Amino acid sequence: MSAVRFRIAAAGAAVVALAVAGTVLTGPSASAATTPQTIVLDGAKLVAIRQQLAGTPGPPLAAAFTALKKSADAALTAGPWSVMDKKTTVSQDKHDYYRLDTYFLPNP
Repeated sequence: MSAVRFRIAAAGAAVVALAVAGTVLTGPSASAATTPQTIVLDGAKLVAIRQQLAGTPGPPLAAAFTALKKSADAALTAGPWSVMDKKTTVSQDKHDYYRLDTYFLPNP
């Protein structure tokens, strides 16, 4: 996995974790006890983590949460996020779209 894809995956995981923790830190909602129907992450495990963070988290959990938040904040400022930030292009104009594979539409 490339470094950029790893950063994007880490940022996504951090956003999900912070969203779960943010719900706890801002106060419980009416649906706090329900298990979310998630596809990638285990909803029951998310509820268990939320309950651990809702109480007084131990030093290892608090340190992990702080490190996760710091990593997520750093990932939000990482870039480049624009297609105009490319260093080199096939043509001379950064606005040009170039597809490296063959464009093919089957004839029905």
